[in-house]
Amino acid sequence: MTTLTPLQIRAATLNDATALAALSAQLGYATTPEQLRQRLAWLQQHGEPVWLACVDGAIAGYLACQRYVTLYLAPGLNITALVVASAHQQQGIGRRLLDHAADYARQHQLAFLRANSGASREAAHHFYRRVGFAHEKDQKHFMRDLTDSAAP
Repeated sequence: MTTLTPLQIRAATLNDATALAALSAQLGYATTPEQLRQRLAWLQQHGEPVWLACVDGAIAGYLACQRYVTLYLAPGLNITALVVASAHQQQGIGRRLLDHAADYARQHQLAFLRANSGASREAAHHFYRRVGFAHEKDQKHFMRDLTDSAAP
């Protein structure tokens, strides 16, 4: 792994929506820049961070997260998305974004970082283990669609 030195981590802005949508597509989540802009605005209004990793001014990756508060655990920080552009992988960007999230979590008295990763994303699983995450358990993910077109 090569380490990048000219890396800047900054908060995402609404003007970054097009680049964020393109990176989201790399994760397999196609969305329009306008849809992403609306979601980012909501996250910003609710104090949920989204950070960009920039190399020479270009967006190379992002990490989005939300506070994870339950009745049965101390509060933590849930990583909802972590993606690094394929041209910038294996350069320490994902690790730096996670380190940034860990610093944020500590500053806000959050006890842990939590990440979910699809069963088929074996490279991501290897990455998370390499950067200090432990595989806690396997689960099934259930979701109920509440859009008008999804009536039971």
